[in-house]
Amino acid sequence: APPLCPPPLFSSGGSDGDKGQLSVPYRFNSNWRVEPFLGYSQNSGKTNGKDLDGFEETSQYDSEQFNLGVSLARTLLMKEKLSLYSAVSLAYVQQDSDSRSSDGRLSETDFTRYEYKYDYQDKTELTGYETALSLGLQYKIFENMELAGEVALNYRDLSGDDKSSRTSTNIDIDKNDSSNNTTDVDIEQMDSDKEESVFYTSSKLIVRIYF
Repeated sequence: APPLCPPPLFSSGGSDGDKGQLSVPYRFNSNWRVEPFLGYSQNSGKTNGKDLDGFEETSQYDSEQFNLGVSLARTLLMKEKLSLYSAVSLAYVQQDSDSRSSDGRLSETDFTRYEYKYDYQDKTELTGYETALSLGLQYKIFENMELAGEVALNYRDLSGDDKSSRTSTNIDIDKNDSSNNTTDVDIEQMDSDKEESVFYTSSKLIVRIYF
């Protein structure tokens, strides 16, 4: 039966955040291995603070990525329990991200208070492919368990839609007569095409368990 490779204990490169990969490697012989895999990564962040003028600012970012692909590995050198291998992989990639931010301004005179609030949103949906060239060193811990360290040079090519919007809210408050208060809301939207091509390096530690 083909061995089952659990999610990596550790991985880095490409982007920060939570990552995981599940693969099912199969050995044709002692030199060649094919390895279908499914990967997922998630990243998020939030900030609250004040700008240089002392006004409140907030921002939030969320992204997730799915990879579905296959790798082909070849053993280059084997000595006792150690083996050196190289691999090439190709994967379909889907990447979604959503960023939001807001800030405000205010001013006033003896009779009127002016409040301004700006909300920004940028949402992207990208698809494409990713390929990688890897070099790994593997150690056989037990007959059915191996520990591998792997480094890779990756290339990612994605394209899709970028939707952005800005909502401006202006509130005029009459200090003497609230019936004169006014609120003006203006919404601007823009849709555009986005392309992303990038080279990056990555590394990961993998435990392979053979059943």
